Amino acid sequence: NIKKRIIIVFIIIVGVLLLMYLLTLIIPKIYQSPTPKELEIIADFSFYPADYDENIFDDEEYAALIAGGFIEYDNGVNSIVAIDKENAAEQGEPVQLITNMLYSIINGDSEEYNSYFSYRYFESHNPKGEFTMQKVYDARITFFSSEKVEDKTGAYTKYIYKLNYYIYENNGTFRKDIGDESRTQYIVICERDNKLQIDNIMYNKTMIIPSKDNK
Repeated sequence: NIKKRIIIVFIIIVGVLLLMYLLTLIIPKIYQSPTPKELEIIADFSFYPADYDENIFDDEEYAALIAGGFIEYDNGVNSIVAIDKENAAEQGEPVQLITNMLYSIINGDSEEYNSYFSYRYFESHNPKGEFTMQKVYDARITFFSSEKVEDKTGAYTKYIYKLNYYIYENNGTFRKDIGDESRTQYIVICERDNKLQIDNIMYNKTMIIPSKDNK
């Protein structure tokens, strides 16, 4: 009986040590930064008809949504300020870049939109094709992290910002992964040769639940 008890205690100790080892492997992966690999999204949204001639600012309902501004910046320490294209630079050049990108989305300017991305982004993504003016509202840019990086191309600074926004009456010409809801994006901005460009847009590893019909 004593030998059996010793064996049982030994097995329990080994099991606990094994469990602790596995936790040291799993926990860091749970809390790590989002990975560059974007999930394949099979969306089931009902999009509004696309009108490439529409001036979205003539839509009174959308105009009411953005009457007090449509972009906020959260610096990560409980300081949230309203920003626009004119004052975004006060929050830093990366915030200004993201703000300008948002305006290009609203204005339906695919050429300007693509200009904010680096060659690294286009190594794994196609340039964005033509899309209509997008009724973006309730956008929030949140500081996530920054770090100095050194690789075979040299040393540079990498910034990551969280970006959330909604598209009123989304017609799917710009984004097909959201309907009525928002989905957090992680904008990876790198500064090389004194120039800021977007290297990647990342997403959380979460399932997308289709929103109710928009129509």
